[in-house]
Amino acid sequence: MSKKKLKIVFIMDPASAIDRRHDTSLAIMMECLHRGHEVIYVVAKDLRLTHDTLKAEAAWLRAADRTQGFQTSKTDTFILHEADVIFIRKDPPINTEYLYMAHQLTSLTGRVPMVNSPESLLRFNEKLFTFQFPKWQTPSLVTSQTNAILEFQKQIGDDLILKPLNLRGGERIKRLPQDSQEAETIIEEVTQQGKETVLAQRFLKGVETKGDKRLIVWNGKLVGSFRRMPPKGNYIANMSAGGQAVAADPTAEEEAMVKEMIPVFKPAGIRLAGLDLIDGFLTEINITSPAGFWEYEHLHGINLAILVLDDVEAGRI
Repeated sequence: MSKKKLKIVFIMDPASAIDRRHDTSLAIMMECLHRGHEVIYVVAKDLRLTHDTLKAEAAWLRAADRTQGFQTSKTDTFILHEADVIFIRKDPPINTEYLYMAHQLTSLTGRVPMVNSPESLLRFNEKLFTFQFPKWQTPSLVTSQTNAILEFQKQIGDDLILKPLNLRGGERIKRLPQDSQEAETIIEEVTQQGKETVLAQRFLKGVETKGDKRLIVWNGKLVGSFRRMPPKGNYIANMSAGGQAVAADPTAEEEAMVKEMIPVFKPAGIRLAGLDLIDGFLTEINITSPAGFWEYEHLHGINLAILVLDDVEAGRI
């Protein structure tokens, strides 16, 4: 146990919006409390930035678990530069309020270690981050235009998957079958009648039988992996959408892929990431609030939050 009692802040959504079954933040909080640290919970909308200070109304946790959630000992105003480390764990949507949160947190850069850095959250979109690594990417198009999507599908000659850029958990993701009579309707639903830019990718059929694969990267290392199987007859494998976790070790190719990514992650301040792959293709890089700790522990009996706190206590972030 660390000799110093640390002040560890978690910036998150309101407690009512947190899925205790799958939320990795809760796993890290519980390990913090187990080691005797102060755990300070801040709802993102409660941040207040002045010319010289970022503060927030905060709650000090005395207990946390997957059954009861959070139990607080007190609430008070907290000055965020007094934290020893801050975990930024607010879920998408990546809307203007999310961006304002991240901008406010940049005032702490160089003063408090943050996981992940607010600059990385502002710079990288989780769906578009894959374009930094085209070697591992499936054919993809970013657009809001129906005709462009239809032309892309004609070139690919296959079904497409359409994804909003700012959501999570499989929300509003649609499959666009080749030669569908409802193609324009499907596209307009995802693009909100052409008002929102989306990601169109070749539909990777392996997701229906083999699911997708989650790789968990912490502090420059691939620390765990597992497969997520979608419900029967579905193609959305996210745990929040009913997916089931199945043990699956990383392959040599996946380890090589992560090794290529670390030189991008580290300078950007990305300590914790969840990489999603289907049929060996990289489909998403989750950095806002990556999940998977509970599922990995259930499958392997290994608490990844221990690795996180070991590095926090040793000052390795």
